[in-house]
Amino acid sequence: MMLLDHIRLRVRRGIAGAIALAVALALSTAAVTASGAAVTSKKAKVDKSAVLRVGVPLNDQGGVFFDPSNSVLNPFARLWVDLIYDTMIHDTPDGKGAPGLATKWSTPDPQTVELTLRNAKFSDGSAFNSAAVKAAWERLLASSVTTIPSEIKAITSIETPDDHTVRVHLSEPLSKQWINETLRNSFWLGVPSPAAVQAGNVTTKPVGAGPYALDNYQEGQQVTLKRNPQFYDPRAQKLGGIEFIEVSTGAPALAALQGGTVDLIGNLATDALDKIKGQPGLALSSQPGTLVYDISLCTSEGPFASKKARQALQYAIDRKGINDAAFAGQGTPTILPLSPSHPFYNKALAKTYSYNPKKAKALFKQAGVKPGTTITALVPTGPPEPAISEIVQSELKDLGLKVQITPSTNVPADAVRLRPAMDFVGMDPTLFQFAFAPPVANALNACGWKNADVEAALNATKNASLSEGQVKAAWDKFQKLVLAESPVVFTDVAPLLAAHTDKVKGIDIIYNIIGPYLRDVYMVK
Repeated sequence: MMLLDHIRLRVRRGIAGAIALAVALALSTAAVTASGAAVTSKKAKVDKSAVLRVGVPLNDQGGVFFDPSNSVLNPFARLWVDLIYDTMIHDTPDGKGAPGLATKWSTPDPQTVELTLRNAKFSDGSAFNSAAVKAAWERLLASSVTTIPSEIKAITSIETPDDHTVRVHLSEPLSKQWINETLRNSFWLGVPSPAAVQAGNVTTKPVGAGPYALDNYQEGQQVTLKRNPQFYDPRAQKLGGIEFIEVSTGAPALAALQGGTVDLIGNLATDALDKIKGQPGLALSSQPGTLVYDISLCTSEGPFASKKARQALQYAIDRKGINDAAFAGQGTPTILPLSPSHPFYNKALAKTYSYNPKKAKALFKQAGVKPGTTITALVPTGPPEPAISEIVQSELKDLGLKVQITPSTNVPADAVRLRPAMDFVGMDPTLFQFAFAPPVANALNACGWKNADVEAALNATKNASLSEGQVKAAWDKFQKLVLAESPVVFTDVAPLLAAHTDKVKGIDIIYNIIGPYLRDVYMVK
């Protein structure tokens, strides 16, 4: 699996349900509409006592955490963190957002965000208020967490005029990004009860204001949540509880679903579609993807220190072949960092590079990369990266180069420790900061590549004071520079798939990598 993809996690929109395979595979052009299974769910009775069992690789990417100010780079943690702490703004399929812990939000200017908090209580019965929010976010900023995004680090001060008002001042014009992304997850901005913080046990006994509370944690095996009796909207608590059960992605997760150990799995590989379709009682949910799988290159040492060698790799890769083999033909080959569904995708740049082994070989020669050169590669163990890496390995072998693959279940740590020449990962725009303007070395940029022009263009895309035309120009410049410098080689956009029993309903948002937005999921009898 990919490492940071689920951390910042912008939502992928669409309407999902149990879908026929023919419809499910029309992923690159339109959102999937619900099938007859959704109609059936309207007649079935909601089982509010049901416990949803979700298959999750708990032990991957650093393991489990509960304290936003003591986090590790495990994207799946958002699944339970959001439910324990809730979010200020709830995601919606149309992208507009709905009230969460905040009932209103505004941007008085490009560098200010103002929130009106609802009357709510933490699961310990204490009041959720502006003082708790201020304390939590200031605690985060004072923590040793190295992956805090730049838009959160941009906080200069937090005002609390009254118990229900929070005013955040930023050093940069990022207020729109806060509304559209930052306030929609609790990975960093989760607000724990001040009493729990004072007791010093947030890491093991988190207390939040979300719909569910931690009931039990069996280390490395299971995270169990129960209903929070203090939650402000009991009608939204559609499940009796949720169990996150340790299961590796890929074949183990599919086996767990087919065997009845779990009810729901995300990050489903496309080669499993026929197996799901062919088993009674199982269903698929799908949405068009925006995450682009890529190869992050070490530009400070090794073969890809040369820009010509990086450009050679662009020509060496058969993206259509990757799509056919790794995504069952259902992804979208691309060389650009933005997927075709992104509003600022620049179609005119899409033919900058094409599969041309002869040209790749010539550029490798010009770069001084000799036949027989060994190229190290770090590859996550979960799909689809193993398949992608094997295809790239074969294509480079044809050019006389040897790709040495190292599998990893902890890409964040291994990438920084090993500094591989190629790191098979993936990203969407919410992760670009880590790839192109990293605060520290990470799996999207293990060797710390930086370019002032790229960073300036990327910053301009987030500038709330710019016009739409100026933002488009910034995105165009960013895409051109990334293609020219090629610190990252993009391959394919994958569909977003989740598989579940036909008793699982309410999946209308699927996140990159981690799977469905669970707040609205329910089960029927």
